[in-house]
Amino acid sequence: MLKHTMRQLKLVVPCGLITYWCSTISEFRHVLEGDGGWARGCAFGSIGMATMTVVLFLYVMLIPWREGVNPNFRAWRESKTLSVVIPVREDSSVAPRTQCRLEC
Repeated sequence: MLKHTMRQLKLVVPCGLITYWCSTISEFRHVLEGDGGWARGCAFGSIGMATMTVVLFLYVMLIPWREGVNPNFRAWRESKTLSVVIPVREDSSVAPRTQCRLEC
């Protein structure tokens, strides 16, 4: 599990640094504090979906600790837990981008 978690963190840390360097948080806050409209609605929707993505990601990472068994990620469709969590997590990470492109 530690090896898989470290591999995932190698992706999270550089993305966090790039987000900080590009001042994405302050720009996002500017949109949230704006006068409304589609951009603000999309921003609130993306916050909700991003929160769901992070929670489900952490849930998948903690499955081995909770159940005491390492899940087979290659055969995730055959797992009772992963066959539900993974599609929902993927939808929650893709939906905000698609929704904002269509509506904004």
